[in-house]
Amino acid sequence: MADYAAAKAALATWLASARRELRRSRVGVLEICLPHVGSGFAGRAVTGSAPALPPGISVAEAVDTIVEGMRTDVGVMEPAESRRGRS
Repeated sequence: MADYAAAKAALATWLASARRELRRSRVGVLEICLPHVGSGFAGRAVTGSAPALPPGISVAEAVDTIVEGMRTDVGVMEPAESRRGRS
């Protein structure tokens, strides 16, 4: 988990920097922050088994989130379900 978390943090930092650097060039950089997507992929592990995961968002909700992020050009996008209850 440590490697995964470090890689995610590094990518988020790189995307934020690239977003600032490319703004004047009118190049958009979109970071999509999806939780587990209930696609059934976790049940088809090549070896071993996937860890217990909470119910995921649907593939349709993941696609809607990506399309909405591209349409609105917000920079960082999360599914509506993930944003509920945040201040």
